[in-house]
Amino acid sequence: MKKQFLALAIISTSAFGGAILSTPADAQIVPPGSPNQNINVSVTVPEILYLRTIPNAIVNLTGADFGATGLVAVGSNYVGSSYLANSNGTVNTTSPFSTGTVTKTISQAYAVWSNSPRAAGVNIAVTSSGSYANLANSAETIAVSVPASASRTGVAATGLITPIVGDIPLTVTPTSTTAPGTYIGAVNVAVSAP
Repeated sequence: MKKQFLALAIISTSAFGGAILSTPADAQIVPPGSPNQNINVSVTVPEILYLRTIPNAIVNLTGADFGATGLVAVGSNYVGSSYLANSNGTVNTTSPFSTGTVTKTISQAYAVWSNSPRAAGVNIAVTSSGSYANLANSAETIAVSVPASASRTGVAATGLITPIVGDIPLTVTPTSTTAPGTYIGAVNVAVSAP
């Protein structure tokens, strides 16, 4: 009985061992026979339009902006004197000053970044609030405008690294009685990408 059991055990072991040995130890599934599948990926890039402006601009009129020569700056003010007489010996009362429009420029006042893909590019509209009020007396005003040439249409978008940079010209119109002082108003810059 012991011999029969031992013989069965040997036969069973060798049969099982044969089954293990018949399986390849290094079986692999490799391309091109391995399964593969494409995954469709959709990447959405947003359109970006970004405006940056300077917060404040200081525009100073000088004595020369009033047409006079020979004025000397004393701080932020000007003084001057001259000799001029009429043929009869009386003082000549023709004003050495002239008034009218004075053009000043706010340099590099704004920057615009855009990745617009359209041929219409970027539109930049620049406007002024009109009359600027004197800080010391709001009843006193000075006319300040922005010429139409300050606005730009169809500017080619330059991307998100290199901006579109612009100056803003101002037309200031003092009168012969415009009081000295600081006048406050605003220039608006609006951008669009049609």
